[in-house]
Amino acid sequence: MFIFDRFTCLLLNKMTLIYFVKLYNRTILACFISITSLAQKDSVVSIYKNLEVKKFYNVYLTVDTLNGKAIYKAENKIIDKNIYDKYKATRKNIENCKPCIIETYDVNEKLIYRAAKFEDCPVGEWISYYPNGKIKEIGHYRENDTGNWEDLWNSAYCIKHGSWIFYDEKGKVTKTENYSFGNLVEPKKN
Repeated sequence: MFIFDRFTCLLLNKMTLIYFVKLYNRTILACFISITSLAQKDSVVSIYKNLEVKKFYNVYLTVDTLNGKAIYKAENKIIDKNIYDKYKATRKNIENCKPCIIETYDVNEKLIYRAAKFEDCPVGEWISYYPNGKIKEIGHYRENDTGNWEDLWNSAYCIKHGSWIFYDEKGKVTKTENYSFGNLVEPKKN
């Protein structure tokens, strides 16, 4: 049987209290980290102000003829001419993106990616999506702060530059990568 004096009891109570405070703080920190790692930001951040959002369909289109009549297809499936025209009309949005935010959709109207672009060159944040709508990856391409939009592909733009975060279909971070002017600096597995 142990006999404790008043000082020993106070010391044990203080040590117990410190232990539980540390445990509580670690628990709160762990919860915060797991919540923030699952949080997915769904907006394109850019140095460019007030960019117009343009829609684009990433759909394989063909026109065949049968007995002199046009047969319109998207992804090798027959579609109505109006739908074909809707898909085809968005091709001009790429040419007229100087710069803009391009939202690219598939044939099922599912958002594939949302990105800051100049024509077909990515020049800022890139967010791609799984078919279930969850974010697949968020990354960054080199932004053009010079105002010179000539020959971007040969001027060290349109390349990964900055942090890339990859998610699984449930929204959990699977890995992160950091790029410097198109070169992978440090891959991290989570």
